[in-house]
Amino acid sequence: MERRSNRMKQLDRLISNNPAVTALFLNKSTTVTVIIADRNYRVADCTKSLTTALHLSEKPVGVFLGDILFPLNDTAFEETAVASKGSDNPVPQIFRLAYSRVLYRCFISDIDEGYLLFGEHIESTDNDALDGMTLLNNELANIIRELGKKNRELEEANKKITELIRTDHLTGLANRRYFQERLGEAMSLALRRNNPLSVALADLDFFKSVNDTWGHDSGDLVLREFAALVRGECRQEDLAVRFGGEEFLILMPQTTAEQARVLAERIRQRLETLNILGNDYRITVSIGIAELGSADTQDALLKRADVALYRAKEEGRNRVVIG
Repeated sequence: MERRSNRMKQLDRLISNNPAVTALFLNKSTTVTVIIADRNYRVADCTKSLTTALHLSEKPVGVFLGDILFPLNDTAFEETAVASKGSDNPVPQIFRLAYSRVLYRCFISDIDEGYLLFGEHIESTDNDALDGMTLLNNELANIIRELGKKNRELEEANKKITELIRTDHLTGLANRRYFQERLGEAMSLALRRNNPLSVALADLDFFKSVNDTWGHDSGDLVLREFAALVRGECRQEDLAVRFGGEEFLILMPQTTAEQARVLAERIRQRLETLNILGNDYRITVSIGIAELGSADTQDALLKRADVALYRAKEEGRNRVVIG
């Protein structure tokens, strides 16, 4: 009896803690007979095996238990239900399956939703009952594990989809769409905490001539190499972005314009030393920097960075200008 009680407690926990998994199990299982009834003794759910035994096409949801399982003694049935509520030891009760000669011995346990009935044929032995309860526990546990695996796979798939949505496919940097999402959050945080924030807008000099002279494959190589350079120079809290075409942007929280200039100069100088195309043609970059002001909107901040970039171009390219 103690082993049977422990099995029922395990079923209680599985069913109470995993309603979605329990519903899936009840829809699939044909190996055991389980009924979940509400406080009015009406069927809330059951295993497929009961539906089959009753020769029904659908589950008898909402049907009164007394119309499905005929107790051999009405008084004993009520006493059993009451006695089982909150009991550590489920009380067995004999029922006849509706309109048949099949007898079931049911163990009734109180659960949050109402009552859990585990049924076994009357000719079953105690070991058979324990085996049946163990089988139910195992089936529920297997479904929980499988569902957990599927959930993990779904989470990984969603994570990859999110990365694809946020990432520029050529360079691996964040794309413009994701930058616009992050910029508003970063500006709000900086203004609320009175912290500096700067953006650097970079444009590769004479990039069109690279495509025209050596082809778009060479142009793509230059974009990827510059993106790798920018990514390597940025801090973890910075956001490196391919803004579009040959334009790149760096969002730098807790960074003044002068501090941003140091990073931008380092990127400019390192790029100038690289022989990306292997033919001694040097790629250079012009960079405009703007620091967040208290009255700045997103457009205003980016506009000042763009104006600074234009000045860098006008002043001879291959330089950093603060706007």
